[in-house]
Amino acid sequence: QTVRGTFLEVFELESFPFDCQHFKIKMIFTESDEVFQLHPAAHQANCAMMTQDPKLLPEYNFIDPVLESGRTSVRKLQDDFSYADLHHPTLLLCLRARRTWGSHVNKSVTTLALVSLAVIPAFMIPSEDLSDRLAHVTTLFLTAVAYQLVVSSSLPNLEYMTLMDKYILTLNVYMLMAMGIMTVAVLKTKFEHEPESWQAQFLTHLDQYSCLEAFATWLGMHAMLALGAMRARMGRENDKLMSVGWLDEHEETAVLAANSKYSVTKSGSTIFVGSPAMYQQVTQAKGDFTFWCGTWYSEDFYGPHGIEYVFISVVCDEQGQLQLMARKITGDANVPCGRITWQTTAGLPSIGGGEALIKIQVRGNIRDKEGFEWIDPYGGVVAKSSDELQIGHGTFFRLDREQPEESKAIVGSHGGNEYRALE
Repeated sequence: QTVRGTFLEVFELESFPFDCQHFKIKMIFTESDEVFQLHPAAHQANCAMMTQDPKLLPEYNFIDPVLESGRTSVRKLQDDFSYADLHHPTLLLCLRARRTWGSHVNKSVTTLALVSLAVIPAFMIPSEDLSDRLAHVTTLFLTAVAYQLVVSSSLPNLEYMTLMDKYILTLNVYMLMAMGIMTVAVLKTKFEHEPESWQAQFLTHLDQYSCLEAFATWLGMHAMLALGAMRARMGRENDKLMSVGWLDEHEETAVLAANSKYSVTKSGSTIFVGSPAMYQQVTQAKGDFTFWCGTWYSEDFYGPHGIEYVFISVVCDEQGQLQLMARKITGDANVPCGRITWQTTAGLPSIGGGEALIKIQVRGNIRDKEGFEWIDPYGGVVAKSSDELQIGHGTFFRLDREQPEESKAIVGSHGGNEYRALE
């Protein structure tokens, strides 16, 4: 099924044209999580993919999106005038992009910088020829204003000033100040009969060194612009992205994805990211432990229920510690698919190391929808290898290690409701 939509996002352009943007698409499903739940598909790694055609939006370079799966809680009035708490599955897709600033710098900054630089030779004209000095600078000022009107169509019209607006305003003030200095410097002729007075010395100094001072001011303005651009891209704008991914400019299309392998669970929501670098930044982990992630199965852990499949992921608990979490893909009457079956509580297991404590989720009364409870601690998980985990009397194997001959369906049902992995 294809769903087409139009979404609105308010741009944050304080650092234009060195800004980065994040576009959020929020989808709240009308059915509650009692009817269905959203989980990444077990047979493919990517849970969200985006294709960018640089010809359609050449001004931005997109990086890997972030997909957050959670739920939205609402209170609904029932027929008996009581309130029921309902939880609706929710997906929040965040698309992140960097603006390509080269065209704006070439069209606006470079031209205006050269026009303002041309003001400096006016100080080489003798101060007595004030009219020639002012004519030179006034012509350049009007040229800069006319050019600003030409390029204004490519600049955003906002109620606040962007970094580009501040730069243009600074250049205009710079040229007006140059005309003011030239006008003041000509007043030294009134103090020719008092060459030792401080007024005469000040005006003489102003006239002699104004050319160097104007050039130093010009360099300082553009150094401040470069510093502001670097601080924006490496500071607050980069915080919107938290990634080092870049697109290949020579590719016609670039496919980006949020990968179910790199996920973090916080405050009841699961966040999927698309790169190991961002995963380590979010979890503050010193290594990539996502080799545990994937589809596993056990033939003996669930007793008479037989073989069952689980999806194991690495999550970050509320204390910031990484844990293994197993969620059922195929379930049984006690714990249906989509539910967490077990989770470590004391960190990740190490291959060939000791036990890592776990807790398991059980339900005694299969007719009680809220009858789930945790047994904590239950025991420990021992990592025999990267493909084998032993928990008590049962053993879990990675799916691509050696699949059993029994059914490998990833669809389960319970209480008349069908549970299907999200594709």
